[in-house]
Amino acid sequence: MLTAFDQDFNQIHEEELNVDWTHKPTIKFIKDGMLYTYINLEDELGFLRVKTSITEE
Repeated sequence: MLTAFDQDFNQIHEEELNVDWTHKPTIKFIKDGMLYTYINLEDELGFLRVKTSITEE
């Protein structure tokens, strides 16, 4: 499940992710405000990049 909150921690969105979390990714490094980690996809190396942004409305 993925849940997004605003700056006051009010829930603004929730969505179920169709992902097999059998092997949870671990944080490897953070660069330029993005979290990078690697995942094994059927014996292929893949990278998961997560970047967040906060905007004022």
